[in-house]
Amino acid sequence: MTQFSVDMAKTLPLSLSLKDLGAYAKNETKQMFDQIDNQWWNSKMNVPEKFLVLKRDYETSSTRMPVMPPKNIQHGHKLSLPQNYKHYKLSQFAQLQLWPTKYSTALPAKNGYWTREDFPQIAKFTEIRDNLELKKQ
Repeated sequence: MTQFSVDMAKTLPLSLSLKDLGAYAKNETKQMFDQIDNQWWNSKMNVPEKFLVLKRDYETSSTRMPVMPPKNIQHGHKLSLPQNYKHYKLSQFAQLQLWPTKYSTALPAKNGYWTREDFPQIAKFTEIRDNLELKKQ
């Protein structure tokens, strides 16, 4: 058993297995990745290359559908983040704050910190910069 398998066995509850979760075999997973190579990702690039993923989604809403490959067989599953849990409004407990650093020059200028409300602006700014960068390539 690989170390990864041993670690996963410790992490997942005993009643669950990857098979129970609908996981594909290694060779099936590789075949699926091969089918979308050069459509959705570039296998000739390595992580953390920025444009390893060829299709970028700049949507920032809390409820959305994943972008699906053109020849998809099944429909995607709706992804969502709840605003409330039971009778609690989750935003009253915590707020994500992204504070600028000397490495934040790729983001729009901001006095103070960015919050979730800034994500649409950041996404649009990033999309414009990415498109300009891709045109140069």
